[in-house]
Amino acid sequence: MEPCYIPFDIDNWRSIPAIEERVATQGDLNDCVAVFATGAGQSEVVTNPGLPALATLKNEDGTTETVVIVQIEKQIGGPLTVVGYILPSGGNGIGTLPEFNIIEYSKD
Repeated sequence: MEPCYIPFDIDNWRSIPAIEERVATQGDLNDCVAVFATGAGQSEVVTNPGLPALATLKNEDGTTETVVIVQIEKQIGGPLTVVGYILPSGGNGIGTLPEFNIIEYSKD
């Protein structure tokens, strides 16, 4: 099985598939479009100007790295807005919205 998130050229970030106007499903995970799926009724859509989005992520050690955000969902009944992102070097991760500085949305 091919890994979902292989290295890519950051200059092509706008071509990365993303989840918009709905929450991610298990099928999206299987199709390598989503980074996480919370399950029915666990999260809701966060309105944004258009995904994917180019952003920087502040790491625990204080450094930052450029990432591409592919999904943003808000926890129902809770305070968290969860972000799924991919790395130009390959791989993916999950963080909370305050950890990111969004540089540009794909539809800006």
